[in-house]
Amino acid sequence: MKLIRFVPVFLTLVILLWTIAVRSFTRFGDNWALYPILVIDLVILIWHVGLIVTEPRKLPFIAYGAVHLIAVVGITIVCLMLISKDSL
Repeated sequence: MKLIRFVPVFLTLVILLWTIAVRSFTRFGDNWALYPILVIDLVILIWHVGLIVTEPRKLPFIAYGAVHLIAVVGITIVCLMLISKDSL
């Protein structure tokens, strides 16, 4: 049951692996490879909210969610730029 708490971290690794796998096959502005990352980001957010709601000790999971989501935003931006060959 404790492994469920680390699903957002595993999903972040999936984002990194997806980026490594598809970045050589995309061209400038390709959107098809971006959508899985955006969906995974939404799942990560929902998972963190679920952890906060279901766990009896909320403060550690609020901190875990905040730190992880800040990291995920940075990772997502870098991965989206690598895949789409576009910048901010």
